[in-house]
Amino acid sequence: MSPKLILRGAALVAILLAAGHTLGSPWTPAADPSARDVVIAMQAYRFDVMGQPRSYYDFYEGFGWMLSAYLIGHAILFWQLSGLATQRGLGVRPIVAVLCLESIVAALAAWRLLFWVPAVMSGAIAACLALSVALMSRRPTIVDNLRGSAHHDTADG
Repeated sequence: MSPKLILRGAALVAILLAAGHTLGSPWTPAADPSARDVVIAMQAYRFDVMGQPRSYYDFYEGFGWMLSAYLIGHAILFWQLSGLATQRGLGVRPIVAVLCLESIVAALAAWRLLFWVPAVMSGAIAACLALSVALMSRRPTIVDNLRGSAHHDTADG
C-alpha cells in the first residue's frame, strides 16, 4: 500500500462527506411542529453583527455552507498531497499529520454533538491520513533518491 493510494482514499471519503453534507441543506433534520418552531425562532430573531443585521439561522446556514466548502477543499488538498507524497514524502508528512489531527477532532465532535455518519466518515479520513503518515516515514522518495545519488556523485568526484 502506498501513501499516494491512501491519501486518494481520504480524498474520496472527504468528497462523499462533502456531497452528503451539501445535499443535507438546510440541515434541519426534524420536521415536526416543535422543530419548525425552533427554525422559525432562529430566523425571526435578528441582531446586529459588525453593522450587519443577522439571525441565528443566518449563522447556522452560513456555517453549514462554509463546512461544505472546507470539505471540498480538503478533498482536493488530499488528492494534491497524494501526488506530492511520492515525490517529497517526509516533507509532506507534517502537513498530513496536522490534517489527521484535525480529522480526529472532527470525528470526536461529530460523535459527541452530531450523529454517526459524519463521525465514522471523519474517523475514516483520520485513519487514512494516519496510515499515510506512517507509510511516508518508511519509504524513500524520489527526492531522497536524487539527493542520495547527487551526494555520491560529488563525493566520488
